[in-house]
Parts: sequence; structure tokens; C-alpha cells
Amino acid sequence: MWQIFKKDFLDAFKTKKNIFVYIVFTGMAYVIAKNKETFVVNPDAGQFPLFGSVDVMLLIFGLLIAGALFGGIVSGEVDRQTIRFIVPYVSRVKIYAAKFLAIFVYLVLLSVVTFGFVLVYRQKFDLPWLDISMLFVTFLYVAALLMLISSLFNQEKLSIFTAAIVGIVLPVLALINAIQSNNIINFILKLTPFGYLEPANWGSILSVFALSVGLTVIGGLIFSRKEV
Repeated sequence: MWQIFKKDFLDAFKTKKNIFVYIVFTGMAYVIAKNKETFVVNPDAGQFPLFGSVDVMLLIFGLLIAGALFGGIVSGEVDRQTIRFIVPYVSRVKIYAAKFLAIFVYLVLLSVVTFGFVLVYRQKFDLPWLDISMLFVTFLYVAALLMLISSLFNQEKLSIFTAAIVGIVLPVLALINAIQSNNIINFILKLTPFGYLEPANWGSILSVFALSVGLTVIGGLIFSRKEV
């Protein structure tokens, strides 16, 4: 299991996409840190206001970035038929768990690097742990969603394309709903973390966690019955 996790996790860092991702995110973090008066989402003096801006950046682009890097994490193995050499020796549960963890740990590491850059640059280290908890359960949801999408398809390009579309559509729907509330869009967003971000509390965190567990179970069941 850990060999599969290590391979998928390190493979993400070997791509040109990963270099581009870290350049873009650290660049955006630098702009946010340097222009703190412009990029302030959370004005509460007791919190770290710049965190809100970085948090939003990760939430908006996290799913899209993860989809580009990991959208074919299962379908790619099926497409290339390499998974046939793994299944006889490792249970499907362990394969699924390893790939899920690879996505989640990558997103956590990306957020740590991004936050760390801003914190060091601004020399301010007070963090709103409630918002951090929401961000991390959102990453659980992203990992579960990408595993589900990738398990649905046998073609790597198709699953990556689907993940990219979802990564674009969900933030757009959230933006539209923020500008003018719509009952249909609001219902759709309640099936995603975007329906629970404001305000962040333990109830909303548990709701996103429950959604993540649900998607993980569904994706796991699909993968367990998948012809490889």
C-alpha cells in the first residue's frame, strides 16, 4: 500500500505541471502577502486576515489543480493496464486508500508551502484553526471526488477532462450564487464544500466530512467492482 502511495505522490512532483503549480501558487501568495490591504477576506482583528485570501485561492484552484494532476490516478492505470499487475498482490481497498492519500497529502503539502510563504514574509503567525480545519476537510472531499471520477472511467484523458470541468464549474456556481442566490444552485452547492464555507463552524466542517465519507464509500464500491 505504501509503495503505491509513494509512487503516486512522487509521480505528481516529477511532472512539469507540478513545477508550474508551485510557481503559480507561491507567486500568488507573494502578491497576496505584499498587498495585504487589497487581499483581505477576513477583517476580524483577532484572526489572520491574509489567511482568508490564501484560503480562498486554495479553495478555488485546489480542485482544478488536483484534477489536472490526479484526475487519471485510477483510470490511467486501467487505460495502460498496469493495474492488472497490482490487483493480484494488493487488495483493492489498500490500492484505493493509497491513491486517496496521495491526493490528500499533496494538497495539504501545497497549502503548507503556500501558507508558510505568506507567514514568513509577513512575520505574523496567528492562524484561524477553524478555517484550517475546513480547508483540510475540503481537501478530503476533493480527494474523494477525484477518486470517484477516476474510478468511473477507463480512459485517462476522459477522467482528467471531467475532473477539469468539475473544477471549473463548481467555483463558478459558487460565485454566481454569491452574487445572486438561486435555489437550484444552492442545492447543488450543498453537495459540495462550497455550500458550507460561510460561516466556517464545526457543524459545516462535519457536514463536509460526511460528504467526503459518502463519496469515498461510493467511489470505493465502484472501484471494487471495476473490470480491470
